[in-house]
Amino acid sequence: MTYDSTTNTITTGRNSDGTDVIADLGVSWVYEMRADAARPGAPRSIVSDWKTLEAWLGCAGRELDQNDHTKIADATCSYIAKGVPPSAEPELAAIFQNLAELMKHRNQVHVAVPPEIERVFGRMLATDGAIQVKKAPGLKPVAASATIGKVTTYANSKRMCCCTIKLVSGEKVFISIAAAPTPSVKVFKMGFFGMFPVQTIWEYNPIMAGGYDAYLRKLMLMFQDPFADELKHPLDILRDRVLPCKSISEVRDLFFNAERSASG
Repeated sequence: MTYDSTTNTITTGRNSDGTDVIADLGVSWVYEMRADAARPGAPRSIVSDWKTLEAWLGCAGRELDQNDHTKIADATCSYIAKGVPPSAEPELAAIFQNLAELMKHRNQVHVAVPPEIERVFGRMLATDGAIQVKKAPGLKPVAASATIGKVTTYANSKRMCCCTIKLVSGEKVFISIAAAPTPSVKVFKMGFFGMFPVQTIWEYNPIMAGGYDAYLRKLMLMFQDPFADELKHPLDILRDRVLPCKSISEVRDLFFNAERSASG
């Protein structure tokens, strides 16, 4: 396994074709769900899904171990390899079809995945509304706005602070804010069917800013609205700034112009 639960990072080899990352992503998703379910006031649906995973793994009252990692990884790969997406969204369907085709050529262990676990995996990848549309063909999905992007993933917890945004152009960007061990803000371009970061668009950290205090001060100058009635979380501020951008080039210009303005 190349997933490190202590840093929530995935390491790939030089010869990776991307499909081996699917196993590690599954393990990462389960760790994230466990953390989200443990938050005060967590939605009942998240808590219920975690309880389902917990019973399946038999990990109540203990940390996840290597056997759990292997079980999750095999189940995730087997689920994806079916090529059947949880929703009828064309983009997700294309991702599943491509990954299923790629995984045919791997020496992959295929295991039987309980239906209730497949449903949990599905809810990790699609909204309840999109899943319901697939179940009831008579329903029609609400058309997305053609003038603003869409948040496709969002996590704001002690373990993870990030979100993925699909721009109007169809391109995806990933925003990540780290507090430790090294504070930083990073914005990535997503590739490989929009699932993995492939290029750093913008990065900012205390070394670039000239110290930790300067880092915090300049970030506020870059993005915080001085006339706002209340302070927003930095992730929400960056999300709202990126959503109106139409393309990767606009996102890049947004951040570099903000940085130049704060430095000036």
